[in-house]
Amino acid sequence: VIAAMVLRGLFGLTPWGNIFDCLYNLLQIPLTALIGSNVISQMILQIIVQVCWALGIHPGFLTSATGPIMFGLDGMNQAAYAAGQPIPNIIGMAFSYSMTIELNMSGLPAFALAVLIFSKSNQLKTVGKISIAPAFFGISEPLMFGVPVVMNPFMAIPWIISPTVNVLLGWLACSSGLVARYAGVTVFNFPMGVTGILNGSFTIAILEVVVCIIDVLIFMPFVRIQDKKYIDAEKAAETEQN
Repeated sequence: VIAAMVLRGLFGLTPWGNIFDCLYNLLQIPLTALIGSNVISQMILQIIVQVCWALGIHPGFLTSATGPIMFGLDGMNQAAYAAGQPIPNIIGMAFSYSMTIELNMSGLPAFALAVLIFSKSNQLKTVGKISIAPAFFGISEPLMFGVPVVMNPFMAIPWIISPTVNVLLGWLACSSGLVARYAGVTVFNFPMGVTGILNGSFTIAILEVVVCIIDVLIFMPFVRIQDKKYIDAEKAAETEQN
């Protein structure tokens, strides 16, 4: 109790007046500026997250650290949207969820579509059929372990590139005014298009569809090469049985 009273008195002598305002000004404001208004930091963060997934490491330690800041940015957007004022932030949890694979409604369905459309091997055709419906609801495990992505450096390449490109394209579209800024409504495991409409504009839904098409094209050559490896392996197995 004495220590708490001493600390309270010491912080009372600072320009902030208390420990909460001190931490807010020294940590929250700089981190919000770094993460919320800097697309490069978002891209770097996304690369780290995707590398973790590819190594079989859950990136929750990163998302739990950045989540409060991202939700705070969404809160600002929600308040502005409700008041009929211009939305201040491009980046927030709603934007991140929409544009990135790890939590997204654009890149993950694209991955599943690429596997479903371009695969000819029995293994990947099966993975494509199993993964397509879950992918539209943000469930990645059939792809992560069926293709696989985990501990597969080759498939990790599009897995890392795709959401990084998505963040940049989404940021450019919103910053240019071509697409409306997200109203800050984060709804997990909803299909793409719905998330865009819930965030206040059909232009966001269109952006999600366009990004999905681009992601299919990013994944396509890698899926085809991975598929050929499985086709060769299946043919070799049939030859051995005969």
